[in-house]
Amino acid sequence: MIKYSLQCAENHVFDEWFTNIAEYDEKQASKMLKCPICGNNLIKKAIMAPAISANTAPCGEKNSPCSSCCSCPHAN
Repeated sequence: MIKYSLQCAENHVFDEWFTNIAEYDEKQASKMLKCPICGNNLIKKAIMAPAISANTAPCGEKNSPCSSCCSCPHAN
């Protein structure tokens, strides 16, 4: 599942879930997406902030933020 933040032509922003990227593309192309606030079907992806992991494992431990980092001396 993929969650996109969408925006209509009236600048209403809302979230929508899709099973995959192709589902969004298909619904967008066929104008099946509608704003839940005003019903407008001119929809585009809104700017989204990336999800950041809240991993708090100490440096050097398995699954720590440094476990895949190439600049940390503790990297695996």
